[in-house]
Amino acid sequence: MHLKVGRNELCPCGSGRKYKRCCLRNQPPPEPLAFDEQVRSRAWDAVFAFANRDEFVLLRGAAKMLYFGEDFDQLSPSEQQVAFNNEAWVANFMYWLVFEATFEGSSRTIVNRFLARKGSTLRLNERRYLEAMAKSNLRLYEVESVALDVGVRLRDCWNDERFDVRERLFTHDAVPKMVIALRLRLDPDGSHVIDGPGFAGFTHQLKEDILEDLRDEYELVMKADQNADGRFSFYFAPVIAQHYLHDLLLRPLPRLTTTSGDPMMFCRVVYDVLDETALRSGLESVKQIGRNGDGSYTWVRGKGKIIHAIFRLDGTELVIEATSERRAGAARALVERQAGKAVRYRTTETEDPQRMLAELRNTPESERDAEVDRTSKLPPEVEAKLVNDAQEKYYRKWLDMPLPVLGNFTPRQAAAMPRLRPTIVGVLKDFAVMAARERGRGKVAYDISWLWSELGLDPAE
Repeated sequence: MHLKVGRNELCPCGSGRKYKRCCLRNQPPPEPLAFDEQVRSRAWDAVFAFANRDEFVLLRGAAKMLYFGEDFDQLSPSEQQVAFNNEAWVANFMYWLVFEATFEGSSRTIVNRFLARKGSTLRLNERRYLEAMAKSNLRLYEVESVALDVGVRLRDCWNDERFDVRERLFTHDAVPKMVIALRLRLDPDGSHVIDGPGFAGFTHQLKEDILEDLRDEYELVMKADQNADGRFSFYFAPVIAQHYLHDLLLRPLPRLTTTSGDPMMFCRVVYDVLDETALRSGLESVKQIGRNGDGSYTWVRGKGKIIHAIFRLDGTELVIEATSERRAGAARALVERQAGKAVRYRTTETEDPQRMLAELRNTPESERDAEVDRTSKLPPEVEAKLVNDAQEKYYRKWLDMPLPVLGNFTPRQAAAMPRLRPTIVGVLKDFAVMAARERGRGKVAYDISWLWSELGLDPAE
C-alpha cells in the first residue's frame, strides 16, 4: 500500500531526517504538461458546448455583427454563402468568439467564464491549455526565416515583436516574407506554437491596408477609453477577417479582353479539308498570313502585328484558333472567301477563360498542381528555359511600366520616391514569396533577386 508522506514528516526510509530533506529530493521531476491532440479536443469540446448556452445568445449576436462587419448584410445571398463555405473564415470566428470576444473586459470572455465555473472539473493539462489559449490573439505576422521541420521566426506586423515559433508542418509551406494571420499559444515550457486556424494569401499591400484600418480603429478606441490599450488586440480578428472576405474571397476576377477590347474567348473552328493544296494556296495568297515551320499559319493584322488567328492543318482537318468570337468569325469568313470549296465547316467550340479562372480560384492548390503535372509534356530543362527567358523579358520591361499600385509611376520612379519606397518593397516581397512557394512545390520559378539591386532597394526596408 502506498503511503502519502508530508514534506515535513520523518522520512520513511528511517534516516531520521525530514522527508523534504531526504528521499523527496530523489523523486523524479513531474512530467511536463503536454497539450496533445486529445487534450486539445477534450478541452475544446467542453468550452464549445459551454459557448452554445442560451445565456450567451446576446454575446454571440454582438460578436457576429462585429466580426462579419456592417457591410455583410448588403452582400448578395451567394456572396454571403462564399463566406459561410470558407472553413478558415468560419473557424476563425469560432476561435475568436470563445477566446477573445468580450464587451465587458478580458475576464468576461467565454473561456474565462468557463474556467471560473467549470475549471475544477477539467484535468490539469486541459485547464492549463485553455488558460494558455485565453491569452492568445489572432494577429498579422510576416515570416522572417524558416527552419524546415523545426520552426519559423515571425515578426508581428503591428508592433515589430519577434517570435521564434516551434512548428513542423507549417515549415513546409512557409517562405520568408510571407504575410499570414496566425494565433500563437505560449506553452508551459516557454515556447510559442501555432494553434487554431489562420488566414493566408495576404499581399504586402493588403497588409498595409489592414494595418491602416487597425490604426484608425485604435485611435477611436483610445479616444473612448484611455485604458483600452491592453484590450485592443480584441479588434484584430474582425478587421483581418473582413479584409480576407472582401479583398480575397469576394475580390472580382479580372476582366479578360483582347487588345481590341473584345471579351476574351478561346475559340476553335473546325473544318474538314477537301483539297489541302487549294486550301494552302488560298491562305498563302493573303499578305498578312505567314507560314510557320510546322506547316501551320499565323494571321497578323495592324501596325502592332497582333495575332488574330492561327490555322493548323493535318491533311484531313483544319483547325482555326482565335482568342475572341469576333476574331474567330473574321478568320472563318477569310477561309471561306479564299478557299471555300476546299473545306467543309464542321463545328465551333468555345471556352470562357473567365469561367476557367473562377473554377481555378475554388480549386485547392494541390489539385491545381496535379492538373498541371498531368497536362505538362515539356521536359523539365526545356520548361525551365522557357520560363526563365519569358520572365527575364517581362521583368526587364516591368521596371519601366507605369503601375496602378504605384500611382501609375514606374518601379524605377517609385524606388526614388520616399513615400512609394515601402510600396515597391512590398511588391518585390510578394514576387519573392510567389517564386519561393513555386520552388517549394517543385515548380520552375524565376529568381527576381537582381531586381532589388537594380532598384537600389533593401529587403529589410
